[in-house]
Amino acid sequence: NKYTLSTIFFLAVLLFLLWRQTDVPFKLGSGAMTDAKCYTNAMLYYNEGFLKTKYLVPYTIYPPLTEILCCMYMKLGVKDFHGQKIIAVILNIISLFFFFLLVAELVNKRAACFAVLFTGLNVSFLQHSDSIYRHSYEFLFTFSALYLFIQALTITFSCFLFPQAIFIWIKQKILSEN
Repeated sequence: NKYTLSTIFFLAVLLFLLWRQTDVPFKLGSGAMTDAKCYTNAMLYYNEGFLKTKYLVPYTIYPPLTEILCCMYMKLGVKDFHGQKIIAVILNIISLFFFFLLVAELVNKRAACFAVLFTGLNVSFLQHSDSIYRHSYEFLFTFSALYLFIQALTITFSCFLFPQAIFIWIKQKILSEN
């Protein structure tokens, strides 16, 4: 389909542009402080361990899922800040693809193509696309959970409905502000 191919081409170009943006170590703006805090707390987990810190990190008002995931990337070998930002960009591109699938399922592929285009070119999305803080995970968990939930509802008997409901509940509890 031409809309699917157009969307994939747009996502590839956006990935290239956002990849180039990751070269800036700490940019000015709202994301610099949260990125530094997340990276510093992840380094604390990496150096001290989860059990020694009792999963508590200083200077955070949210549950430490992003810090735990960043530390897990460090354990897998991605210790530098630039590598962490590349992971965030890839997660955002994947979330836009799930957004495309979601809108295509609800409306049609043409509307989904334009929705991804407008969302991907949104200034706020571009500003936070390489943030290692919670924004990447919020987009990914929200769009993938909604798409998978709708897929589960379209099947008469679905063994995937319960795990997807658990996934949505975990997303809401871990990433919620309360």
